[in-house]
Amino acid sequence: MVSLNKHTLCACLLFFSFWGCSQKEYFKPLEVNGKASFTSKLPSKMVETNKSGALLHNSQILSSDGLSSFKLQEGETFIGYSSGVYLITSHCNTLRFYDEKGSVTQSFSFPSCPVSASISGNQLAVVSNENTIYLYDIPSQKEIFSKKSNSAIAVNSMLQAPVFFGGMIYYPMLDGSVMVVGEKSLEVEKTIVIDSAPFFNNVIFAQVSSNLSLFATAKKILSIYAGSTYNYEAEVRDLKVFNNLIYITTLDGSIQELDFTLKPLRKLKFQFATFSAINITDGFLSVLESGSGYLIKVNLKDFTPLIYKIGISREENVFSQGNKLYYEKDILEFK
Repeated sequence: MVSLNKHTLCACLLFFSFWGCSQKEYFKPLEVNGKASFTSKLPSKMVETNKSGALLHNSQILSSDGLSSFKLQEGETFIGYSSGVYLITSHCNTLRFYDEKGSVTQSFSFPSCPVSASISGNQLAVVSNENTIYLYDIPSQKEIFSKKSNSAIAVNSMLQAPVFFGGMIYYPMLDGSVMVVGEKSLEVEKTIVIDSAPFFNNVIFAQVSSNLSLFATAKKILSIYAGSTYNYEAEVRDLKVFNNLIYITTLDGSIQELDFTLKPLRKLKFQFATFSAINITDGFLSVLESGSGYLIKVNLKDFTPLIYKIGISREENVFSQGNKLYYEKDILEFK
């Protein structure tokens, strides 16, 4: 009997030990600097976000130009906003251009579903869910280039749209690479491999300029700077370039500053913190910590944080645009 009780006690201790260890830990700051409140509200909460905007529950679109005056119809999906045009897919295979009044100005049919797209002048660049790239002449609606790459699975909603720069089109692919196509040659000039992982490896960031080409997946960052290539591994949640420096938030609750060679310069670690979109306004980097409900503002001069309690709970849809952070239905404006 005693032996049975001992075994039972051991089993209970193991159960509760396992149960306790399996519980999610939440961020608990040692010091809180005050409370923060959202400044206004959207007419409806966000249900989907991407790199250029968000779809609201009432079917309006939030973009860099504000809220759309029209609403999406059944079977339509918002995939991007480029050159003042809302890029909307209809029943997967049709890509429509909507103007600010909600009128369809162009319509293109594809053999597979567009997942990201950009407009530059008379050209439309598209990446499809089959990891195929397209280039269309907009006035004639004719395909002038296409190329299929290896099939890939993408789960991150932050799909980066194609980038036009210097006579080249940089197509962020679903397999961790960037395909570079010449606008005049209509040939693949090169392929930049960021990360060769076979699954869940779509490109989430691409920025190209005369001195810097910066790309990222959710696992790795690649920089081409001053003729050399640099790599940095991190579980990236968001990335922004500001004042010739790179700022990232990571899955393990860190906020990091890197130079263009991806050398870490400064870092803050917030144990068990859950971060999302970065906003940089007036010399402060701001992020919402949605696991426990905090606003963290980092002074970029000395990299010191201020932590404010704010009324949010758990990870939901978050979007950053200009001097505003959007969370679900709430807007936080930095003045």
